[in-house]
Amino acid sequence: MVNRLPEKLVLLRKHFGFSQQELADKMGVNVVEYMGWENGRAICNLAQFKRLSTIFQISLDDMLKNTTDILLPNLGLEDSIQIPFLKNEGNESMVDIPSMNPQPMAEQKTAQIQRVKQVEERQQAKPQKAPEKPVNTIHRVDVNTQTSKNKGKKPNKKMFAIIGGIVGVLILGIAVFIFLNGNKGGDGLNLRMAQDERLTLSQTFSVYITDDGSAKATGQTPQLTNFNDLVQVSSYKDFVIGLKKDGTLVGAGSNSYGQLDTKDIKKAIDVAAGDKHTVAALEDGTVACVGDNSTGACDIKEWKNIVDVEAGAGFTLGIDSNGSVFVAGNVVNSASMTSQQNVTKIAVGSNEVAFLNKSQTVVTVPLTGTATNVSSLKNISQIAVGNGFVVGLGNDGKIQISTSNEEIKKIVDAWTGIGSIAANGDTIVAYTTAGVLVGAGNNAYSVYQNTSISGEVEKLEKVTNVQVSQDKTKIKLSWNKVEGADYYEVKISTNPEYVAKSVEASLSIDQSKFQDGEKYTITITAASNTDKEMNSEPFTTEFTFTLATPEPTPTPTYTLTINYVYDDNGSTAYQQFTGTFNSGDTYSVKSPTIDGYSPSVATVEGKIADKNLEITVRYMKKATPTPTPTPTPTPTPTATPDTTTEEGCHTAGGTWNPDTSTCTPKS
Repeated sequence: MVNRLPEKLVLLRKHFGFSQQELADKMGVNVVEYMGWENGRAICNLAQFKRLSTIFQISLDDMLKNTTDILLPNLGLEDSIQIPFLKNEGNESMVDIPSMNPQPMAEQKTAQIQRVKQVEERQQAKPQKAPEKPVNTIHRVDVNTQTSKNKGKKPNKKMFAIIGGIVGVLILGIAVFIFLNGNKGGDGLNLRMAQDERLTLSQTFSVYITDDGSAKATGQTPQLTNFNDLVQVSSYKDFVIGLKKDGTLVGAGSNSYGQLDTKDIKKAIDVAAGDKHTVAALEDGTVACVGDNSTGACDIKEWKNIVDVEAGAGFTLGIDSNGSVFVAGNVVNSASMTSQQNVTKIAVGSNEVAFLNKSQTVVTVPLTGTATNVSSLKNISQIAVGNGFVVGLGNDGKIQISTSNEEIKKIVDAWTGIGSIAANGDTIVAYTTAGVLVGAGNNAYSVYQNTSISGEVEKLEKVTNVQVSQDKTKIKLSWNKVEGADYYEVKISTNPEYVAKSVEASLSIDQSKFQDGEKYTITITAASNTDKEMNSEPFTTEFTFTLATPEPTPTPTYTLTINYVYDDNGSTAYQQFTGTFNSGDTYSVKSPTIDGYSPSVATVEGKIADKNLEITVRYMKKATPTPTPTPTPTPTPTATPDTTTEEGCHTAGGTWNPDTSTCTPKS
């Protein structure tokens, strides 16, 4: 079936009084891309179809289907012009409908508004089925408000030239493209690829869609299984999502949060990868979301008429067919984002978000800190955001960048013929319309191959003289320096694989990562952080690891030191004690005796911990005792013997007379 889009676009654009540049501006594409739609060399995607139907105030059905008549308002006459698009594939002749006579700008705008209103009214009153029109016939109704003498005037040479051009375009369109509903399969879609959706850049890889719809990857890319028939790619950190022609999605990489669980998403027209979620705009204007929703990034059920989506760390952004912005999730300055109008594209960075509007200028809103000044970016068709810079692709295929990094600016200013751009962190990559990858900035993960704009490649020299040695605890690598190399990437086939980057031509690795007796492959690549050289060919060697027998570890010893000092003046009272002990040993040291002094600790004792120990024993002077007086003994009185008894008489020294029982005292 013939692609009728070119003739529809020409008729509608001219009827509304737009130039090709004006309509390209409204669509947010460069004029060259728009001209491709009119001449049949390219076709827009479904989101762009929706935007066109909004601009021309006709239904999406009328825009898409070849067999649908389009009613154009005829200013100045009662009837409208009816343009039939019939099933017959014969040699239809097309007659251009001229636009209004040249008018001042203000009058043109007023006339356009009136035409839009008339189209809306006509669409509301339009019957379910347009009346049949004669095949291969189309009538021209003069819409110029001229005098009757001009009516019926034959077309001039310019008119015939225009007619001939349109017929030529139609013939070319027949040979090149099949229109959307001409090869839809079942309920699937047949999306078309847009230039600004062909390239994505993650932290560790870049992915580009080739002309045949397959994926071309650079860097540390996950396995891209079934990445074919693609029209769009989007990535974040360690995963990538692809949108296929039929509106289904395919993913690769990390699925820690279910961000790759997209098998139930159908009829998607746009897709975006966030930090932990994936979001897709659907054909019916709604949005689908999978993955983590702890921040509300998937709270998008109420969104309507969405034609484009973007995602970031914990939030989702959407654009509806009117260019209004929607926000879901946890994001600062959301009010500033939703206040943007006439937006055609959004680019999300880690520090700011950039909005491309229909006037082809750019507005930035900060996520942290201060947004980049982008007032210098003009006539922009694509945008990308990195750390501290915003990049725009001009209609002329040249890069415009707002950055303080003069090295990156100097590199990208030299690029020409750019078709797609992407940025992440400190890196920007681009593909030329000829399919050549270029890049600038940090290239630690080889996300671009340092190819020049002309396609010429200059590689770094291969690493040489690699030496592998081993000591008691380390595996040591060394090699000759490579001129121009900013760093070296070293990989060793351990499990898991050991990967390291060294700015020096040497590296030490802990031997705990290796198994005794195992053979390992070492790969060393010289690399550059700029686009001046391509990374070298990898140097590869093998070595077998032998575990060294460790020498017995000596038992550590610790010192116990005891200081003996006088308490009153701190001077040394006795020679210092020093002893060596093992950890856990007990000690008991009796304090020496010093006349006239007593120690604070009679015996120092305890257990050695894993450290040296120092203890001080203080000697305090003894007090002088006061002498106790000796008491005078009290004489014990001698008892007087009782002389009335024999015993008492004898005690007194007397003589006892038993006869008389008397005592004669001693004389």
